[in-house]
Amino acid sequence: MRTTIIFIALLSLPAAMAVHWLLYEDQYRPHLISKVRHALRDMGIRKADVSLTFLDVAITGIASSEDNRDLAAKAVREIQGLRLAEADNRIIIPTSLDGHLDKTTLTLTGWLPDDGSKQTIMKLIRSLRPDVAIVDADLYASPHVRVQKASRHHSIEKHLWWQR
Repeated sequence: MRTTIIFIALLSLPAAMAVHWLLYEDQYRPHLISKVRHALRDMGIRKADVSLTFLDVAITGIASSEDNRDLAAKAVREIQGLRLAEADNRIIIPTSLDGHLDKTTLTLTGWLPDDGSKQTIMKLIRSLRPDVAIVDADLYASPHVRVQKASRHHSIEKHLWWQR
């Protein structure tokens, strides 16, 4: 009799695992993915995508700033039961550089991938326009900044129309 009970218990364990797996895949996983997508959308993350392996979440998307990226990660970490490792936060900040020239002052704003890029741009501007004072207080560097592939209408080619 004891052998029969042990045998039934051993057979019911895989059945219970299968039921739990089906419940997770059918109900819990889609609900968790939806909650993460809504959290990312609420934080202003564009082109957000979510990958969920059991309760480990990986997120991708485009943020407007470092603070925006951090707030999105915090919002995802606040969802009960999920774990977001720093390596799985693949939200990027697109490279941008804008300038405004006001007589002899050039104000630079934007995001660059590192301080070396910032220094290279500053050196280039100083060599081309030594008479201009450069204000770079709003020019930030972050390791999360990536250069995006230029689309046809954002390409530099439209600015170089005279070379055609």
